Amino acid sequence: MRSTPVADPYPVAQGIEGSQEYKGVEVEGLYERFLPSAPADPAGFGRRRQFLLNGGSIEQLEAILIGSTEYFQNRAAARTTAS
Repeated sequence: MRSTPVADPYPVAQGIEGSQEYKGVEVEGLYERFLPSAPADPAGFGRRRQFLLNGGSIEQLEAILIGSTEYFQNRAAARTTAS
């Protein structure tokens, strides 16, 4: 009985996780988490996706978003409406 060769799943997973689509999903998720009332403009979305494609980490991108003016404006607005 011949066995069918099985593809190594690691390169397949790397290919998916390294794709533009996957990085875009990650950027969208971070925007929803940290900037829910400020959807990504196309240029900003593209820059942040490219940052990940160039080897930047999710943690680094989180820090960039948390340090952004939009994040502080969003947090201030949330505090004002919560009071």
